[in-house]
Amino acid sequence: MAHGYVGADLAAVCKEAGLMSFKRCLAEHEVPSSLDDRAREETLKEHLLVTREDIMAAFRQVRPSAMREVAIDVPKVSVWTVILHKCLSITL
Repeated sequence: MAHGYVGADLAAVCKEAGLMSFKRCLAEHEVPSSLDDRAREETLKEHLLVTREDIMAAFRQVRPSAMREVAIDVPKVSVWTVILHKCLSITL
C-alpha cells in the first residue's frame, strides 16, 4: 500500500488524513460560539477521530515521490564469444 512512499510522503498522508478528519468533525458537530477557545478545543477533541477512510482518501491525494524502477541490462554476448575470449587470452 505504501510502496514508493518515503518518510516525508507518509508524514504528508498523516497530515492530510488529520485535516480531513478535522473538517468532517467541524461539519458534523456544532460547537457553540459562546464557549471560550479552550472549551471549544476540548469539545472538538472529544469527537475528533482519524478513520481508515480518512487515511485511504489521503493516500489518494498524496502521490509517492520515490517510485524506483529496476532495469536489468543483459549483455548480448554468446557463450562462444566468452569461450573464444578465454582461449585467446590464455594463448597470449
